[in-house]
Amino acid sequence: MARNGPLPSADTGPSPSARASVDPGKGDDLAGIQPAGWAPHAPVAASAFVILALLALAVTPVLMTWRLDALHADGDATTSRAHRLTDSLKTLFVAEIILLHEIPGGGARSADDYREVRASQDRIITDLRALAPRISTISTDRVDALARFWARWRTVPDALATGRLSGEQATREMSRILADHDSMFAAEQQLDADIERVGAGRRAQGDNVLKVQRWLSSALGLLAVIAAMVVAWFAQREQRLTRALGRTIATSEQRRMDLETITESKNRLMRGFSHDVKNPIGAADGYLQLLADGVLGPIVETQRTSIDRARRSLRAALHLIGDLLELAKVETGRIGIELEPTDVRVVAREAGDLYRAQAEAKGLVLHIETSVDVPTILSDPRRVRQVLGNLISNAVKYTATGEVVVRVGAEDDPESRGRLSISVADTGLGIAKDKQRLLFQEFVRLDPTGEPGVGIGLAMSARIAEAIGGALTMRSESGHGSVFVLWLARE
Repeated sequence: MARNGPLPSADTGPSPSARASVDPGKGDDLAGIQPAGWAPHAPVAASAFVILALLALAVTPVLMTWRLDALHADGDATTSRAHRLTDSLKTLFVAEIILLHEIPGGGARSADDYREVRASQDRIITDLRALAPRISTISTDRVDALARFWARWRTVPDALATGRLSGEQATREMSRILADHDSMFAAEQQLDADIERVGAGRRAQGDNVLKVQRWLSSALGLLAVIAAMVVAWFAQREQRLTRALGRTIATSEQRRMDLETITESKNRLMRGFSHDVKNPIGAADGYLQLLADGVLGPIVETQRTSIDRARRSLRAALHLIGDLLELAKVETGRIGIELEPTDVRVVAREAGDLYRAQAEAKGLVLHIETSVDVPTILSDPRRVRQVLGNLISNAVKYTATGEVVVRVGAEDDPESRGRLSISVADTGLGIAKDKQRLLFQEFVRLDPTGEPGVGIGLAMSARIAEAIGGALTMRSESGHGSVFVLWLARE
């Protein structure tokens, strides 16, 4: 069974004149640089990494400086201050010893100076007690020991300064408390050592911060350079790809233009040839008409039969020429479309009535089934009738027994996208799956030994369906008939 016709899906595509093919060999420019699945994201990732690295390079010194400032501030508030306090305490110890030797001969003034030194020492001990926990637990213990030894040592000097002991008595008592004096100095030296140890540890922390900053700056700088090189490589690769793609697009555009030129030349040839051939065919049909009417003399019945067959052949040739001209108009976009409110039920019945006699002559039943809720749509009723006429004609032509059914609005297809359907189903031999891809191509007949025709009806119908905003699809199975569906836009 021979069928010729449209696109195998409900989607519409560009007209044949707009379809351009690209020679596979011309894609070599793109060979070897087709991006992998991750490649399109690599430049973005590398650029983002460069930005992050630069931000890190800018932020890291600030953070490290803040950390160093915090360490320095803490050191100034703790170990450095503690050093200053212990140095002051040592100086006051020396001043205290000097004043103790002056008190016996210096009188009240030396005693007042001693009390002032003693008050300063008490303030320093108090400050060290408050400061020691911020330095270390050991420092706290050292300050406590220093305070204990200092409290035991100062009993004799205090008594001398207040006059409760004479100079000779104080000298005898001093020998008794010399051990406390030595212990006090030992505790002070241990406190100094612990303060120095903690201070050294904090200086080491500062050095580590600087080392980390230098390491991070170097690493981030190196990674930023690597990422920048990656970005540059991808940019160069993108330029090569863009140039190759540009050449491919230019080649494709040139081939599209060549194809349009060839198509236009073919269509001009078809139009010119058809126009030139119609005149002699029409003239021949006119002479045959004169013979049939007996104008040129009487004829016998056998001659009349031959004349009728010849005239039918000439009319078929004229019909074919008309189809060729129509196809040429469709391919060049010159087909006339006149949209108006259209009741497709009426159009379907009119198209079916044109071929009812032909169907009955073959013993076929032709049904026209319409749904009651089919809306009026905006379309071209003449073009819809033309497409349906071709579908019904093919169905009748290639169906030996059974029926041909035209259904309006009965197709339920999720791919219909809200479009209205008109289907033409037959009980013919159907079309094998491997041959269905050849449908809707011009001048291709699946059964060249069957019914007469050159294979442009379905191709032209598909183009007309596209022109009016619809589509032509089919489904068929060998031995189980075929169903062709014309989809029309509802709005």
